[in-house]
Amino acid sequence: QRAAKSVRQPSIVHNLKRVWLLLAAHHRSPPTDSALSFIFAFTAGAMNSGGFLAIGQYTSHMTGILASISDNIVLGATKSALSAAVAVLIFCLGAAFSAFLINQLRRRFWGRQFAGPILLEALLILGFGVVGLVGGGTVVSFGLSAGLLCFIMGLQNATITKITRARMRTTHITGILTDIGIRIGNGQTKPNHHLSSLSVLGWVFLMFFVGGLTGAIGFSVVGYGFCLPLAAMLVLVAAPPFFTSNNSRAFNG
Repeated sequence: QRAAKSVRQPSIVHNLKRVWLLLAAHHRSPPTDSALSFIFAFTAGAMNSGGFLAIGQYTSHMTGILASISDNIVLGATKSALSAAVAVLIFCLGAAFSAFLINQLRRRFWGRQFAGPILLEALLILGFGVVGLVGGGTVVSFGLSAGLLCFIMGLQNATITKITRARMRTTHITGILTDIGIRIGNGQTKPNHHLSSLSVLGWVFLMFFVGGLTGAIGFSVVGYGFCLPLAAMLVLVAAPPFFTSNNSRAFNG
């Protein structure tokens, strides 16, 4: 009688640790791309909803903001139209800076190019909280807070776009819902590990919604101090490439 040879399977904790270590790594895999997309969607939802409670406007929905420019021009609200145009410009600058930073880090600090903009986003979220706490609701602090949120959204959207090679967005849900509808129409409802699968898109949608609820509750109860746990979460995501010398193996488990 032959004894069956047992193979020790990695534990859930071990797998989660491996994914965490590779969330911001240079070499990508579907599980790490998906996990990072979920985290980004949660953060974007929290900052979008919490930011609305803080400054009274959404900052990730550039389509709506651009439409408001047209409306305000027709209504003669020149100041509001100009403010919306500045928001669009700052969002674009955030996206441009993400691409610039990733390219520069790829040349000079290979392996940390994706961790850089994630860490920067964490610092900017902290900056948003500081401006809100010390600004006292002045016009200057309001404008700076709105600008920071728009820049953060542009930065994050470009970062996840670069990481996933334009297969995912996380600061707005219109494209995600469109992709979900297409996959349902095509009958592609079976779960799989591809980033564009229905299950992954559904989780991104859900995480944005949960992030929105969490951000709304957090900013209602804690105020600008809620920026601290959001920033800390992104610091944890970005940290491994700065402290590990070997992050080249993608997680395929």
